[in-house]
Amino acid sequence: MNLNLNLNLNLNLNLNLDLNLNLNLNLNLNLNLNLNLNLNLNMNLNLNMNLNLNLNLDLNLNLNLNLNLNLNLNLNLNLNLNLDLNLNLNLNLNLNLDLNLN
Repeated sequence: MNLNLNLNLNLNLNLNLDLNLNLNLNLNLNLNLNLNLNLNLNMNLNLNMNLNLNLNLDLNLNLNLNLNLNLNLNLNLNLNLNLDLNLNLNLNLNLNLDLNLN
């Protein structure tokens, strides 16, 4: 995959997710992302994930994020990660996090 994305997002999300994920992913990604995100997230997540990820990422990210997150996460993760990352990051983050992680 070769992705060139210019995104301007203003999201107000109220999510109630109960996910059972069994993923086997082989990803070769070349991403050039220019993101301007203003997110207000209220998430109640119950995730049971078994992930086998083989990632080769070449990322050029220019992010301007204003995040207000209220997360209640119950995670059971089994991760096998092979990461080859080339990151060029310009981040402007305003985070308000209320996290309850189990």
